[in-house]
Amino acid sequence: MEADTREFTPERRFACRLETVSHSVAPVEARSDHAADFLATMRVVDLGLVRVAMHRYPAVEIHRTSKLIRRP
Repeated sequence: MEADTREFTPERRFACRLETVSHSVAPVEARSDHAADFLATMRVVDLGLVRVAMHRYPAVEIHRTSKLIRRP
């Protein structure tokens, strides 16, 4: 799976990136000073029992609350 925020309008990039990470890697909450125009790429390779993910993006603060960790 590959994802690039340039597919979206600048104002939708951060929200779309957060949704992609939450669905493909783990549910998270995040904030960034770059949220207004968040340029990011992600590549995920599923190797069966292991999933490898490469992310490129500007500074972001990510949180995984207890509630998010318990979420399937």
